[in-house]
Amino acid sequence: MADISVIFALTLAAISVSLLVIKRASLQTARYFAYSAMTIFGMHAIGVQIVAPISSATVEKCEIAGGIWLIAGVAIVMVRGLRRALAGGQLEAISR
Repeated sequence: MADISVIFALTLAAISVSLLVIKRASLQTARYFAYSAMTIFGMHAIGVQIVAPISSATVEKCEIAGGIWLIAGVAIVMVRGLRRALAGGQLEAISR
């Protein structure tokens, strides 16, 4: 689970930077992706420092529940950000 969360966070960070480099999105849109990546990195750090020392059976249950919660939370943040950006007309280049 830890490796997946890091890969997911790096992917979001790469999307954020790529959108800015190719100038296909506003700074605000890229910021939503970057904040999502930072949230995932933070949750990964909490999992490594706090959850890992607990027994392995409990850790597996926590990782599954935490992973589902984390993916759902990031998806909600991204959808809200994209809706706001689309409402403001900031993503016209991407939506074409």
